[in-house]
Amino acid sequence: MNWPLWYPSLDRAWPAGDHERLLLAAVHVDPVAAERELRAWIGTHDLNDCTFSEQRLILAAWNRLGPGLRDLPDAPRLAGLQRMLWTRTMLLMRECQPAFAALAVADVPMMLIKGAARAADPVGRGGRSFHDLDIVVPRNRLGDALGVFVELGWEPSSGSSAMRML
Repeated sequence: MNWPLWYPSLDRAWPAGDHERLLLAAVHVDPVAAERELRAWIGTHDLNDCTFSEQRLILAAWNRLGPGLRDLPDAPRLAGLQRMLWTRTMLLMRECQPAFAALAVADVPMMLIKGAARAADPVGRGGRSFHDLDIVVPRNRLGDALGVFVELGWEPSSGSSAMRML
């Protein structure tokens, strides 16, 4: 099989081990199979030790399967995890409001694309957690958008200089 030269291996494109089990729980077309995968994962893991990526997959599965999982001893904790991730998402969206407003003042067109459909739907917000937000701006306005972020004091999470991006 051929893959792009910039991508080192297809092995990196699919999660290994128990992450695969959580992914299947979140997206399997058969809800019975999805529930079986989630129950198996929960039966062998401590929720206290979950990584953020595991929490997000658990949340996706819980939102699909929650009513059928109320018998689990961890059901209250899973509902609490959903509330905690929803709260984090709302705080992130609130933190981004000044940047969106500044882009609007600078007349930089933008489009929020990450989870935009769910973000617009109060019910759907509980089913999606964000640790970042993705926006699209026209290519010819990228410098203006980055300038707005620099003026607001935002810095790349990579640790590189914001000026390097300009």
